[in-house]
Amino acid sequence: MTNGPKVTILYGSQTGTAQDVARRISKDLLRRHVPSTVRSLDDYEVLNLQQERFLIFCASTSGRGEVPDNMRAFWTTLLNKKFSSPEFLQGVQFAVFGLGDSSYASFNFVAKRLFNRLQNIGGTPIVPRGDGDDQAALGLESALIPWLAELYRHLLMAFPLYGRSIIPDDVLLPPILKVRASQESLPSDIDPLIARSTNPDDHFSFRKPFPARIIENCRLTATDWHQDVRHIVFDITGSNLSFRPGDAVNIIARNSDSDACAFLTFMGFDPNMVIEIDGETDLPSRSRLVDLMKDHFEIMGTGRTSFFEAISHFASDAMQKDKLREYCTPEGQEELRWYNSSERRTIFQVLQDFPSVRIPLEHLLEVIPRMQARQFSISSAQSLHPLQLEVTVGIVEFVTKMKRVRKGVCTSYLSRTLPEDPLPVRIWISPQKSSQIPTNSEVPILGIGPGTGCAIFRSFLQERHFLHQTGVPLGEMAYFYGCRRSDKDYLYQQEWEAHHQSGVLQHFEVAFSQMQEKKVYVYHRILEQAPLISRLIDEGAIIYVSGSSGQMPRDVRDAIVEAVKRAKCISLEEAEAAIVHLEKTSRYRLD
Repeated sequence: MTNGPKVTILYGSQTGTAQDVARRISKDLLRRHVPSTVRSLDDYEVLNLQQERFLIFCASTSGRGEVPDNMRAFWTTLLNKKFSSPEFLQGVQFAVFGLGDSSYASFNFVAKRLFNRLQNIGGTPIVPRGDGDDQAALGLESALIPWLAELYRHLLMAFPLYGRSIIPDDVLLPPILKVRASQESLPSDIDPLIARSTNPDDHFSFRKPFPARIIENCRLTATDWHQDVRHIVFDITGSNLSFRPGDAVNIIARNSDSDACAFLTFMGFDPNMVIEIDGETDLPSRSRLVDLMKDHFEIMGTGRTSFFEAISHFASDAMQKDKLREYCTPEGQEELRWYNSSERRTIFQVLQDFPSVRIPLEHLLEVIPRMQARQFSISSAQSLHPLQLEVTVGIVEFVTKMKRVRKGVCTSYLSRTLPEDPLPVRIWISPQKSSQIPTNSEVPILGIGPGTGCAIFRSFLQERHFLHQTGVPLGEMAYFYGCRRSDKDYLYQQEWEAHHQSGVLQHFEVAFSQMQEKKVYVYHRILEQAPLISRLIDEGAIIYVSGSSGQMPRDVRDAIVEAVKRAKCISLEEAEAAIVHLEKTSRYRLD
């Protein structure tokens, strides 16, 4: 069987969810005695597609229809004319599962385009495209569970069991990696991701991030204000990193030494144990266990369903084992979401809640999820600061309904990383074409970005300031900013006012929601400036909305529709149609 046909599973993932689904499919196929391999799309040559018989793609959509970072090179190559023959994938069967969020207009845009492209160049779908939706009652599982059942039914026709039984879910599969304790000590703590990524000609990525030093980390909000917002400056000297206003930076966090040591001690391991790893992995071949947990694993992040399924194998208490398995059933998904997602329980806390779970060393590195990068909008323009990259970060810390304090993995890491920290921060750039400033400087811009949503507009205005100084003509720009109080969380106040006075920012409106008895938000300011909004749209403005993914974008959109309706004295239906047209023509952009 090993020399015969196999299933190749390829994933394009921004936050690790598509990768998790790909690995889940591979394990499910192993239980059905179907050989498979799992690869990142950028680690796979497009030309090799012709050699496959069965392909499964798991593709997420990031941002406003953006291709995930680890899929960009593959997708660009796949669109090349030399791969456009309708016979290119003749005889190749494929399946595509998309991971997205239906609250965005570009819902599963990447998966839809990929499915169509594979069909157009001769591939044959095994099953219809699957569209996972974070907004569904059970999240992605609502679409994934029935899609997988149909996929496996078809694949078993090509890979018959020949009398063998499907390996039950409660049977532990053998580990992929070989992990053993080493008798040798390590001379120093060197992160191999950093050690091999200092060549300025490198294309930096998750596997080869650039080691950037933080040279400034200052608080923007008042010290007595509940929200801690930081202005962080990275030194990117020697990196050759390039970015445009509107692009994003990816940051790989590190757990604290105390959290990593506490986790390993609780699990019964010596944090200073040196281990050796054999197998196909980007992890270092030799490392202290505490360094691996600190730099590469999400011990303080939230686990997915696959994590609960994995640890159920190692629970010695029958009731705990049954509860973990119940969480992994379709019927248990709602309870799992309440237990896990609503309370944002960390991996460490889950294991504390199920103390009979004891994961052997040889399984530990496959059960604990890998550390995923977090993405932040860049808040500076390289034209003004060529050797620096700046971000505006709201430090995530909140209290759950059960009165538990929760902290963001990456933002808490950034908050405690200071210029004197000996370890650099691992970063790389993600171009965001849908959020980038117009290449034509004379195109009008209408920006709405309350709170830390101001980041991309700060980069826009720095770029416009640079162009203005060099005599380049600029189109009109209006910016609507909002916060709670002018004396507490008014970010970059002096900069907005300076740009407004210099003429780089022609229209500036700010809303303070807690400075008066009746709350005022940015959408109220939009309605007040209905004639301006309508005129800028008529003159070809591109609208950018940046900030919270909650209610704010919907309220802003409703306000713009209403503003157009009032200014033009047209019906609500006509105003709605006008905004839909802007969305379809990429003139209404949601960051």
